[in-house]
Amino acid sequence: MKKIQILIFVLLFITFLSCEKEDENINKIKLAKVFDKVLYAEDLDGTVPEGISSEDSVIIVKRKIEIWIRKQLMINKAEINLSEEQQNINKIVEDYRTSLLIDKYKQEFIKQELDTTITDSEIESYYTLYHESFKSDREIVKAKFYKIPKGSEHFGKFRRLFFSTKDSLKLDEFVNEHKLEHEYFNNKWIPFSEILIMLPTKISNPKRILKSTKNMQSRDGSFFYFVNIKNYRLTGDPKPIEAVKAHIRIILYNKRKIELIKELENNIYMNAFGQGNIKIY
Repeated sequence: MKKIQILIFVLLFITFLSCEKEDENINKIKLAKVFDKVLYAEDLDGTVPEGISSEDSVIIVKRKIEIWIRKQLMINKAEINLSEEQQNINKIVEDYRTSLLIDKYKQEFIKQELDTTITDSEIESYYTLYHESFKSDREIVKAKFYKIPKGSEHFGKFRRLFFSTKDSLKLDEFVNEHKLEHEYFNNKWIPFSEILIMLPTKISNPKRILKSTKNMQSRDGSFFYFVNIKNYRLTGDPKPIEAVKAHIRIILYNKRKIELIKELENNIYMNAFGQGNIKIY
């Protein structure tokens, strides 16, 4: 308290503010007054961090006073211009408080009681019932991509293995052995457009390509490009379960949470009613 009062005196000296004591019985020091509201030195006690210079302390105190003055002016303007009904915010504050209180209790209850384990069988059951609601908004694929330099000594054998339907494993081994450029998307679904931008030729009808072939080949002046389509879904088709598994997990979690809250509310209601704590007139 002594430190802040010393800083206040320095501030008042610099800014030519007049500081006079209140009634000796109260022994408070005025810093500022706005209409009938007064800011006292003790109101700013603790606002100056320890260890800073006197100059910085004065700047902080001046800023606190300025903020307080502006706030009081805005409050006064609001009280003048708002009707009594508009100024009556007690109900709003109480409604907000009760909402926060209820939400906090629900959050703690969910944290303690909700079973967060979502099994694969639950996800599969939900997908079976509602797979039509997971429509794809684009062509998606599982695929493998290869890029072979023109003139490569490995091109001939690679091409034979690529177009063989029986030797996909042997093709992977061959590609790895000779360090041929490739990217595998066969374990996840990706937009077909991500494959198409890797090719030198523009595909105007991706849907027709996917429906007509599993193997694509194109070239430019330096490379041959190969794409093997392992699986695909067209725009409007239901997405495969792998692509929506995480989404379904969230849906089931939220559904379980809602059901738990409903059960909580019903139990509280029935218990209170049974114990005679509810009377309906």
